[in-house]
Amino acid sequence: MKPLIFLCVLSIAKTGGSIDTRDSQSDEKQKEFINNGVVNTFAGLPVAGTVKTEPKLETLLEISDTNRYITLAFLNVSWFDGIEKYKEDEHERSKYGMGRVMDVEGRLVYVTDSENETDHSACNSSLRDSFGRSLSLYHNMPWIALIKRGGCDFEKKILHVYSYRAVGAIIFNNNSGSELNYMKITNKELLEGNITSVFTPMYKGNQLVEIIKNHGEHNPVKLSIKQGMRFDKKSSLNHRSSVLFVTISFIIVMVISMLWLIVYYYQRFRYLQTKENEQKMDTNKAKEALRKIPTKTIKTLSKEIESDCCAVCIEAYRLNDVLRCLPCKHEFHRNCIDPWLLQNYTCPLCKCRVLKQYGFVVSRSNESGPSTNA
Repeated sequence: MKPLIFLCVLSIAKTGGSIDTRDSQSDEKQKEFINNGVVNTFAGLPVAGTVKTEPKLETLLEISDTNRYITLAFLNVSWFDGIEKYKEDEHERSKYGMGRVMDVEGRLVYVTDSENETDHSACNSSLRDSFGRSLSLYHNMPWIALIKRGGCDFEKKILHVYSYRAVGAIIFNNNSGSELNYMKITNKELLEGNITSVFTPMYKGNQLVEIIKNHGEHNPVKLSIKQGMRFDKKSSLNHRSSVLFVTISFIIVMVISMLWLIVYYYQRFRYLQTKENEQKMDTNKAKEALRKIPTKTIKTLSKEIESDCCAVCIEAYRLNDVLRCLPCKHEFHRNCIDPWLLQNYTCPLCKCRVLKQYGFVVSRSNESGPSTNA
């Protein structure tokens, strides 16, 4: 009986020893795979030897949250030119696309088509950097792809650089427009992956291209993407609608005001023109009536003259002066009273309507126009 128990214990011991050996060997192999890059989850990119797991709840909530909001971005770049230089955005000139919105930093690489060195659109899956080097050189470091807009959609560009383990994609505009497009992405792998995408204006992209061209061949050009102001898409649309409504309302009010002013000044011009024409007609009629008023020349200074001086110019009458004799028996120098009558139509002393007695009728527009003051 004792030998049997001894054999059972020995068998169990051997079995346990073999299990421990396999577990330790498995751990060593896994470490070896990780060190050799066989098991690699860099940037969320599945490669040979990995098992893709479902995204965490926090990641899904983050994606849902970022798709609800629009986030602006700062692009800060540094390079070495004898001394280290740094250029920082003063304002948010760029905009995050759909997917992960996060701060990333890495080497900036201007991607180029392997078959066409002038094509920087990343529409082809075969890519290299702008100096002709393979993108596999950047697999062991975080790097950010600089891509030119055009040729294909945003999603295809980002998917291609993501396959080369880029942690970020900067797509710059191919026209000088100031509007920043919102990059729509529907690919689940990109939405859940460890890559962020940013759209920036053409002038900013050209600045980065020049820095890489002049300083990036032998020394790394580093770029950091920092989150800026964030605002809700719905509030943005409402804000745009409000601005559009206010703008249209302002234009309508301005047009109505301009039309009203045009009508007002047109009517005023017509009124003044009509009044001027009537005044000319009244003046001509008044001159005709004035000719009918009798005159006399002073031959002798006698009692037949009612007053010694003219009430208009306050000067004494002299020999050979020509007087205008009004129906009201008042007499004045002809040269003094005629301009008065043409303007006021009445006697300056008794306010008698002199010209009316000779058939002159004032037009309606001038009935209250002439002044009766001397």
